[in-house]
Amino acid sequence: MDNTLAPKPGRFVCPWARSDTPGAIDGGNKFDLKTYDPAYFERLRDFVAQAGKRGVVVELVLFCAVYDDKLWAVNPMSARNNVNGVGKGSRLAIYNLEDRGLTELQEALVRKVVAELKDFDNVYYEVCNEPYFGGVTPAWTDRMVSAIRDAEKGLPAGHLIAQNVANGSLRIDRPNPGVSVFNFHYSAPPDSVALNLGLRRPIGFDETGFRGTADTPYRTEGWDFLLAGGAVYSNLDYSFTCPHPDGSARVTTSPGGGGPILRHQLQVLKQFMDGLDFVRMQPANALVKGGLVTAPLAPGHTPTARATVSWCWT
Repeated sequence: MDNTLAPKPGRFVCPWARSDTPGAIDGGNKFDLKTYDPAYFERLRDFVAQAGKRGVVVELVLFCAVYDDKLWAVNPMSARNNVNGVGKGSRLAIYNLEDRGLTELQEALVRKVVAELKDFDNVYYEVCNEPYFGGVTPAWTDRMVSAIRDAEKGLPAGHLIAQNVANGSLRIDRPNPGVSVFNFHYSAPPDSVALNLGLRRPIGFDETGFRGTADTPYRTEGWDFLLAGGAVYSNLDYSFTCPHPDGSARVTTSPGGGGPILRHQLQVLKQFMDGLDFVRMQPANALVKGGLVTAPLAPGHTPTARATVSWCWT
């Protein structure tokens, strides 16, 4: 299957520009983490603009856990790949404030991104993808949240900040007051919503997968999560690849699903939710206690949808 994440050789573009010094592990010149690549930010602004024209909100994830040493070997933040003398530790030491120089360069990148996207109203920022796999400390996360907020001081309008909390569900005991959206991956059943209802902040289900490639699991996850009071459902759609930018690739072996039919089904869910005055709704658990769907279903479908939380207008 086409790799949806890896660019072809020589096509990788990141926020930082290449220097004149050869020797990066990927065969190119080393990166200068104090210099930005205009091509990256031109593409970023165009991407967000094109999304806005289509009514699409972009969640921009600023950093990502480095999952293994092979990925760290080619990462621009690794000392082997930059000219700035930072990133000399392991992949587990880049998001914990130990490397002061690297932390300052990360903060500078955050401010650069915020400055480039300050005029867009269809974007919000997630600090780091799956920080629980990469040695990311709460102190580092708080530092990046502060960097976003500081960069937006004086702007006409700020942007929401999201934090990826956990896979599955978890009660958030010490929420950062600067975080607006708390994201969970694979949050089915949607217990993350009920556990954190008292925070009165949006709860997101922003990564799906590992339930096969068929549409039904991801369609029902979306309905289940949003009807439980969740605010965001972001399905990972593996049918978008470089050779198939229209999302027409046939998904057969990926960690998840996707495709035109599923996108149409999720559009139905969006239209349904748009018909509700959702922000004025409150839990009403006494209305529905649970149980299986009893209405007639299409051939081949089984009654597996379950009611976890009911909502009504107050």
